[in-house]
Amino acid sequence: MQFVSTDTRKDCLNSIFFALKGDNFDGHDYLEAAASKNTSAICVSKDRLPKTKLPKDIPILIVDDTLKAYQSLAKFHRKRIGTKVIALTGSSGKTGTKEILKAILVHAYGADKIYATEGNTNNHVGVPQNLLNLRKNHEYAIIEMGTNHPGEIEALSLLAEPDYGLIVSIGKAHIEFFGDTDGVAREKSAIFAKMSPAGTAIIPAEGPGVKILDKSVKPFKALRFGGESARSADLQVKYLGGSMTGSSFELHWKNCGLRKTVNWHLPGRHQAMNAGAAVLAANAMGASPEIAVEALNMGVQIPGMRMRIQERDGITWINDAYNANPDSMRAGIEWLSEATSKDPGRTSRIFVILGDMLEMGEAGPRAHDEILEFTTRLIPKSILIVVGPLMGGAAKNIRSRPDISMRDFPDSDEAAKYVRMKIKRGDMIFLKGSRGMKLEKIENAFQQ
Repeated sequence: MQFVSTDTRKDCLNSIFFALKGDNFDGHDYLEAAASKNTSAICVSKDRLPKTKLPKDIPILIVDDTLKAYQSLAKFHRKRIGTKVIALTGSSGKTGTKEILKAILVHAYGADKIYATEGNTNNHVGVPQNLLNLRKNHEYAIIEMGTNHPGEIEALSLLAEPDYGLIVSIGKAHIEFFGDTDGVAREKSAIFAKMSPAGTAIIPAEGPGVKILDKSVKPFKALRFGGESARSADLQVKYLGGSMTGSSFELHWKNCGLRKTVNWHLPGRHQAMNAGAAVLAANAMGASPEIAVEALNMGVQIPGMRMRIQERDGITWINDAYNANPDSMRAGIEWLSEATSKDPGRTSRIFVILGDMLEMGEAGPRAHDEILEFTTRLIPKSILIVVGPLMGGAAKNIRSRPDISMRDFPDSDEAAKYVRMKIKRGDMIFLKGSRGMKLEKIENAFQQ
């Protein structure tokens, strides 16, 4: 749909401005701003009619609910444009897998034919926004879908009506609202609720919730990915090892016996598994195994604070603080242990800074205990700094151990002050925590 706008800070020229109401804003408060930017029409809710006069030449569309109208328009546009849509979700690895899949499809078909979710726009407002961004030249669209409450994925599937559905992982993210990993699996599997009957489902072959996933894909053609021991996997991923600068893994297509090795710059076993999910999805969408492996070996850029490694002023920063749950936290710690063990002669210090994992509910205290125990076991010589009340509570259980160097702080600002005093050239700092902990403040404090 040409020129649909919800934000007056951006270009509104010749657009229909939808006055959406959010947690921190209400588009109805910005109608004059939209009009001043030459919007072609304004859509408002019937209970929020304009209180001030707007230019007479701008049509006012009055609806019961602007969000529902916005979503309905997106659904209509998605059907009209005819782009093949793959809907993607997961407890961890959504954005990384999206970017890997995008890289493969771009390599296979060309950049002008591929659309992928922009930024972190994977909710009830972001998904329709991305659907409205589709153009006639887009043959395939990768639409990321997120959730933290039951029913959200099904609602997004009803909007996108995907031709393919990919579940990257099932874990304990937002488990406070789903009860257990089976509850998470039920929510994620709702991505198939409105998938085309001729569609293809791509799911994990092993791990939590797998029985629920298997049941959910019975009406569809289903493909499965997993580790080298996952017998039901159509594509097996064998992790060969990695370092600070990259990793290697082997892909095995069981139906034809083909094996291909990937050597790329992304670190960690978890990224290898994300790659396996993306490759299998790309195969379902027509990209050959050879093309997929070529794309991986060429490299994939993962945006934002997702395992970003930078060296400044002699200090190595590893920022993986975009978000965290027990599974992604373990994956990050496992990679850090592997990468630093490749350099046995290393004399510099490793600061492991871990923030609270939020939305864990009753499982929170135990999950934080387990993560700290896991960290001290895998990286025993690190300087451990924990941030937040949940991590602080877990720290009390290991504080008395003489072999552990550890400090805890209530927030990132206090932790940053301590790190500034202690850090020196040659040190390495690893940051991992939920988005709400704002651990990036610690790194930013060194750039001021």
